[in-house]
Amino acid sequence: MRGVRQFIVGTGGIQLHKFGPPTPNSEARIEGTWGILRLTLGAASYSWQFVPVGGGAALDVGTGTCHR
Repeated sequence: MRGVRQFIVGTGGIQLHKFGPPTPNSEARIEGTWGILRLTLGAASYSWQFVPVGGGAALDVGTGTCHR
């Protein structure tokens, strides 16, 4: 993948809402749980995990390479 990868994480607030239709190029859509997005940034790479509040297995994980 070339270009800018964008993460949108709306995990704050008082209640959870359902998603509307997916937008083009959406990679993952998780609804129905609060959680955090853990980003790990390296010199030439990055990784992420979406971890549910209260622990448990990550619901989405991935890695990417930085381009110059």
